[in-house]
Amino acid sequence: MPEEKKLFVRNGVTYKVYAPVDLSKRWYVHYRNNGKRIRHYGDIKKYPTYSTRMAAAIRLIEELAISRAPQISDIHAKILEQVERKRPFWRPSTYQQYCSIVKLFFEYVGGREPTGVLIAEFFVHLRTIRHPTTYNKYLMHLKQLFNAVGVYGRFAGIEKVKNEKTPLRYFQPHQIKRLKVHILDTDPQLWQFVQFIYFCFIRPKELRFLRASDILLEEEKIFIPGNISKNRKNQYITIPDSFVPSLQWIYDLSPASYLFPSPMDPTKPIGRNTMYHRHKKFLTQLNFGPYYSLYSWKHTGAVAAAKAGISVKELQIQLRHHSLDETDKYLRQMGVRDLVHLKSKFPEI
Repeated sequence: MPEEKKLFVRNGVTYKVYAPVDLSKRWYVHYRNNGKRIRHYGDIKKYPTYSTRMAAAIRLIEELAISRAPQISDIHAKILEQVERKRPFWRPSTYQQYCSIVKLFFEYVGGREPTGVLIAEFFVHLRTIRHPTTYNKYLMHLKQLFNAVGVYGRFAGIEKVKNEKTPLRYFQPHQIKRLKVHILDTDPQLWQFVQFIYFCFIRPKELRFLRASDILLEEEKIFIPGNISKNRKNQYITIPDSFVPSLQWIYDLSPASYLFPSPMDPTKPIGRNTMYHRHKKFLTQLNFGPYYSLYSWKHTGAVAAAKAGISVKELQIQLRHHSLDETDKYLRQMGVRDLVHLKSKFPEI
């Protein structure tokens, strides 16, 4: 049905079409520039029907969008093309990350030639607004993109900054009991989610995409498809005996069902950050502070397994780390295995 107002967004600008059904009235396109409304009439009025006038209005919007689009340098254009070329090979989150980095960098450049001096100035500025981890990520990704489009040497002298990582936190036994009581009482589905992370070290981003068919209950294994795993490999992990009794509810699901479907549409997985926010609510209520999150359950499970005497090799396989060194470093970050034997076996003098 014809409407008197239509909205179109081009290059971040909202264009509105005044489109009265009464064709004796004059049509126009308008948008705001620094708070001031700008009108453009074009040749819309010469068209005799609603549909042909709307088509003419859309053409006018496209022309305005092109004429008002900011000019970008050749390097900027090449880098944008490179990002788009790589898009099919990246995860959506990786693509968005690159887009964000490129956008912030070229907004700072402001149409100027991105010389080595200007790039160095950008990174001085970046240190004042971004965490060291983010700073180093910008440096790595931008250098990679510049090299990919054949522009070398402009990052000379710009070094990564030292980053003192915030120590990883895991839940202690008394904290586990406290959280379990509160979560089970009001959000049992969240507790199911937590158990997968704790017992099987499954990342929350992977867990939301798992289906009932991925849980091999009789074999007591879980299949992690490569299209959802962090390293893009098909992998199997073991279901510990202590977790098996808590999984009987999966027998009632059809194979294609998501373990944790969207409450709005069960054919889709639960929202990306839904469980994170539901869990954070409990952490906030119990005043856990900023160093704990839903991901802490993975650390908690790994620490509990290590303290129970499970070998580093078995942990490596279950954690899906590429090497024993990675697993050893992971445990040491949380203070595990540092001085276990020294504490209990140091000889008397």
